[in-house]
Amino acid sequence: MIAPNFKSRDTDTRHTRTTHGVGQRWGHALSTILLTLTTSCSFAVPDALVDELHTTLATGMADAINAGLIAGGSAIVVTKNKVLLREGYGHAELATGATFAPDNAVVLASVTKPIVATAAARAVSLGLISFDDRVDTYLPAFKSVSLSSGGKPLPAPTIAQLLSHTGGILGNTGRNAWLEALRERNQKNGEPPPHVINAMVVDALSEGYVYAPGSEFRYSGLGFNIVALILQQVTETDDYETALDVLLFDPLARKTLTFRPDAKLVAGMPMRYNLRDNTLHPAGRINPRPRFGYINAGGNLVGTPDDMATIVQLHLNRGRYNGKTIIESEHLDAMYKHQPNAHDRGLGFRVGMVGDDGRGAYLRHGGASGTQLWFDLDTGIGGAILTQTPARQTRGLALRLQMDLLNVTRKAMGFEPVTRAKGNAATN
Repeated sequence: MIAPNFKSRDTDTRHTRTTHGVGQRWGHALSTILLTLTTSCSFAVPDALVDELHTTLATGMADAINAGLIAGGSAIVVTKNKVLLREGYGHAELATGATFAPDNAVVLASVTKPIVATAAARAVSLGLISFDDRVDTYLPAFKSVSLSSGGKPLPAPTIAQLLSHTGGILGNTGRNAWLEALRERNQKNGEPPPHVINAMVVDALSEGYVYAPGSEFRYSGLGFNIVALILQQVTETDDYETALDVLLFDPLARKTLTFRPDAKLVAGMPMRYNLRDNTLHPAGRINPRPRFGYINAGGNLVGTPDDMATIVQLHLNRGRYNGKTIIESEHLDAMYKHQPNAHDRGLGFRVGMVGDDGRGAYLRHGGASGTQLWFDLDTGIGGAILTQTPARQTRGLALRLQMDLLNVTRKAMGFEPVTRAKGNAATN
């Protein structure tokens, strides 16, 4: 594997990116959308199983649409080298009757987190960072930080702790006070360059740790912003998006995934809905995001089922894409292991079906917008369910559908089924 040539930190020349519309950025034919990877699937998938996957998902989606839980959704299911299912269901917008197509980009919400963690694994493979690096190695503001209640300075959190929500920082409580404060400050100061906004993230933490790093689990999007800030620094790029381009999106040749959708991309996205009093109410589409301005690396990615398939297949193929090693498999294995005091969390994923080697076989993450990404290393199958009604309001519909598909495949291939773990279906 050849590492990118990052420019010296002593120069002012940095990687830059312009935001394009979906037509400019994703003009490939369907034959290139349906991925072809060099590693073959470990199992031959019988036609009967493919039919059962289609029936299971079509029935589940139809039931949810008829019950008024969602307007529509999309899904993709893949092996290491083949697309088994790629479908849209119901409507993208009820008022217009537009169909929900399998190439519609949607708000991924916290499904962003495992993607950022995967980019971090690439940075580890390139020798740019280590999961065990402490944050103050890159961000001096974290040196000599104590608990907010006082006391002696504590060791800074590691990158692994931030990716497993044990970094000692603010969790996602209430209205995400840290995020609201940043937005208010951003509006007051206009639209400062990304490095100024990212400095606000660091400044928010400089007042002290909420708990000792590594000692507790508190689900936090802020930790992923700090990791993204480090990735931006080590790749010598201008913002989170360009850092992820360099590390992950460009090597995978996927061009829809973006933190900064432009007006053309937004116009083609499905309407978001809120479910109140058993009725779906339009919640509007997101606003186009300008080149400069705050983005949340814990939840702001926009992408399609095909983008999700690329990420899943990269993991199923042990870090290889089109015959090239993108991420060393040992660094993926580190993502799939339970982290200390992190409940059932690995690095960027929830981890299930843990074997004797400590590595999980079933990896997943969900998003509050009604999204789920997963893969099963036992069967070599994974995929994504994408809806746009909040998961809390649909009682975790996307997770329930995803687990139905997971267990259909595990049963057909002779593996133990996975029972639903207790947890917050809306965000993880």
